[in-house]
Amino acid sequence: MTENTSVPPILTLENYESFRTNAYATIETYARKQKSTLPPGEVAFCRTVDPASALALERLSTKIKNKLNRLLVNADIPGTEMLGRVNDAKDFDIWFKDLVTMNDSLIDGVNASLDELTGRNQKFASSTADIPTSMVAQVRARSGDINIVYSRNITRPQAKFKDKIDNSGAPFIPKLPNKPNAIIPLKLGGVEEGSVYPHPYRYEITHLTYPSFIFEEKEPIQYRPLDDTPLIWVDTLEGLTAMCQKLESSQEIAVDLEHHDYRSYQGFTCLIQISTRDEDFIVDVLELRHHLHMLNNSFTNPNTLKVFHGADYDITWLQKDFGVYVVNLFDTNQASHLLEMRFHSLAYLLKHYCHVDADKKFQLADWRLRPLTEEMINYARCDTHYLLYIYDRMRNELIQNSVTTTYNLLKVTLDRSAEISLKCYETFRYDPNGEDPNGYQKLLAKWNFPLNKQQLAVFKALHAWRDNKAREEDESLAYVLPNDILFTLSEKMPDDSKDITSLCRNIVPPLVRENTLELVSLITDAKNSVLNSTSNFDNKPVKTEREIRTVTSNSEPILNSKNVKWVLDTSHPKYNADDYKEKKSVLFGDFYIENGVNETSKKKVSEILSNLTFALPVLPKSISYHSNRTGPQPKPMDENSLPIILPVEHIYVPPEARSTKSKGKEREVVVLSQSISKKRQRLEDDDPIEDEKRLRRYDPYSPTATSSGNRNATISETFEIDGEANDDKDKKCSIM
Repeated sequence: MTENTSVPPILTLENYESFRTNAYATIETYARKQKSTLPPGEVAFCRTVDPASALALERLSTKIKNKLNRLLVNADIPGTEMLGRVNDAKDFDIWFKDLVTMNDSLIDGVNASLDELTGRNQKFASSTADIPTSMVAQVRARSGDINIVYSRNITRPQAKFKDKIDNSGAPFIPKLPNKPNAIIPLKLGGVEEGSVYPHPYRYEITHLTYPSFIFEEKEPIQYRPLDDTPLIWVDTLEGLTAMCQKLESSQEIAVDLEHHDYRSYQGFTCLIQISTRDEDFIVDVLELRHHLHMLNNSFTNPNTLKVFHGADYDITWLQKDFGVYVVNLFDTNQASHLLEMRFHSLAYLLKHYCHVDADKKFQLADWRLRPLTEEMINYARCDTHYLLYIYDRMRNELIQNSVTTTYNLLKVTLDRSAEISLKCYETFRYDPNGEDPNGYQKLLAKWNFPLNKQQLAVFKALHAWRDNKAREEDESLAYVLPNDILFTLSEKMPDDSKDITSLCRNIVPPLVRENTLELVSLITDAKNSVLNSTSNFDNKPVKTEREIRTVTSNSEPILNSKNVKWVLDTSHPKYNADDYKEKKSVLFGDFYIENGVNETSKKKVSEILSNLTFALPVLPKSISYHSNRTGPQPKPMDENSLPIILPVEHIYVPPEARSTKSKGKEREVVVLSQSISKKRQRLEDDDPIEDEKRLRRYDPYSPTATSSGNRNATISETFEIDGEANDDKDKKCSIM
C-alpha cells in the first residue's frame, strides 16, 4: 500500500480534523470496493479463464502475505510469539482466529490512544481545553456529501428533565395539565395493563368543522427571502409566552421537529421549528420542556391550520415529551400521494414548488448539541420556512382536481391528516416470546440469519439482556449492542471475555466492555440450558408397566423429601383412569355403570356389528373402446335398445377360500382410453392371430364377445388382466 501523504505522520490536535476527514473518506472508498468484490466461489474460475486475473491475484496474495509477516514481526502483543511466518494460504487458515485477535488488539490500542488524546481518558483531561464543542465529519455519499455533526463530551439532557424518564413499559399517561379548546372535559381514568389511554382530543378531532378558508382557491402567498425573514431563537419562558401569543393570532402555521434517539431508549425531541407568514421560530425544547404545554392553546385551536410534512412521528413525540396535541392538521405528505406526485419527500416538494435545493448535509446531526452551529440552524429553519407556500400550491391543486361541489381530494387529505393526529403514544414491556414491536422474532425474520438450537437460545438471552440494559441506562438498543454484533455473538457463542471484545471487530460498545463477565455467564447458561434440556429428554428413563402401576396405585411421594432436600414433601396425586372415561355414549346412552359396561349396551353393540356388511359399489359407466380392425365399423346401438343392468356388489372372498383354474395363458396388459397404436401390448411376444382372438373377445361390437364387453361399462385407467382369473366361474363380478 502506498503511503498517503494527506495522512499526518503524527496525530495532534491541529491536524486531527484533516486526519478524521481523510479517515471517513478512506472508509467509504474501501466500503464501495468491498461491495463490488468478486465472490470467493468464483476466484478459482477467474484464475482458470483469465491469465491476467490470475497474475493480478498472485501479486495481491504476495503483497498481503508480506504485510502479514511484517505485522507479526512488529506487533508487540502477548501471545503472538507462537505465530510463525505466513508462507501460503494454509498458514493463514490455520492462524486465522489468532490473526484476527491480534488485529483487534491493535485496533483497541489505537482507540485507547485516541481516547487519551481527545480527553475521554482522564489521564490527559487537561489537554482537551482547545477542542471545539462541536465537530463535523463530512462523508461522501451517492446523493452528495453528508455532514455528521457530533459532540464528544456532551452532557445528557435527560439528567435535567423534571419529568422522570420511565422505561418500564407501563401505560403512558397523558401530560396534559389542562385541556384548552375543549368541547368535552378532560378525563384521565385508570387503564389496565397493556392498554392505552384514550386520546384526550378524540371528540374534538372527529367532530371538527374545518374553517371555510381551507376550501377557497386563491393566489398563493409568496414566501419571504430567508435574509428578510426574522429568525427568533426561543429558550426562555418570556420568549415562549410571546411566541405563543403570535401563534394564537395566526391563521396557518408550519411545524417540524428534530429528534434524537441514539442515546436514549425512547428518544426525545430536541428542537421545534415553527413558521408563520412573517417569522421563523426555533424553540430550544431542552430548556423549556416543562413549559411547552402552552402550545396547546394554538395547536388545538380548530380555527388555526397546522401544516406538517410526514407528521406520523411528530404527533406522538409531541404527546410523549410535552403533552401537546394537534387539532386541524394538514399533512403535505398525504397531499402529495393524492396528487400522485413522482416523489413525496420534503426535498422534492421544495424543488418542485420553490425551486430550492434542500441542504441535507446535516440530516445526521446530533441535535442535543448546544450551541447549534449556524449551518444547523439554517438547515432546521428551511424545513418550515417554505412549507406554508407549498401548502397554498397543493391546496389549489387539490381543489382543481376535485369535484367542484364535493372537494373530494381536499377532504380526503384532511381526513387522512386527522387520522394521523388521532395517533396515541404507546409503551411496551419486553415480551419473552419476542412478539412486541422490538421483539426478537421480528429481528430474526428481517435478518434471516440461520441459527441452531444453542445459538437461538444465546440469541434470545442476549436480546433480553440488551433490552433490559437499555431500559436501565436509558440508551438505545443500537448503542448497547448493535444488531450485527448481536448476531455475531449468537453465532460464535464465545466463552471468554477476550473473545467477546475481539468479535466486536471495530469498536467495542461501552456497555459490552463493562459487562463482558456478565455476558460470558449469560452465554454459558444459555448453551447449558439447551444441553440439559436435550439430555433430559433423550436420557429420560422409561418406566416399566409394573413401575407405572405401582405409582398409580397409591398416593406415596415419588421422591422422598427427607433424602432430597430440594423436593417439596407433598404426596403425588393418585391417578385413576376411570376419571377420564366418558360415562355416556351418543349411540348407546349410559354405557358405563359402577361395575363395568352395561350388559344391555353390550348386546346392542353386538347386534349392530353382526348386521354390518361391507360392499364395494360400482357406479354405472359407459365404455369407450377403439378397435384395430380395418373395414366398416359397426353402428352404435340406440340408447333405448341398451340392456338394463342392475348394480351389483364385489363380494369379498378371503385369500384362503379363493380358487382359480389355470389355462396356461400368458399375462397381458390391456390399455384403454389411449391411442389405437397403444391399445394392446403383449408382455412376452407379439402374435397377430392371438391378438385377433383377444380383440374379438373384448370387442363390444363383435358377435362372439363375452359378457364382460358390455357397452355400458367405461374404464378410463390402465389395468392388468390375468388370464387365469378371467375364466373363473366362481368369481361374481359385473361392470356397469
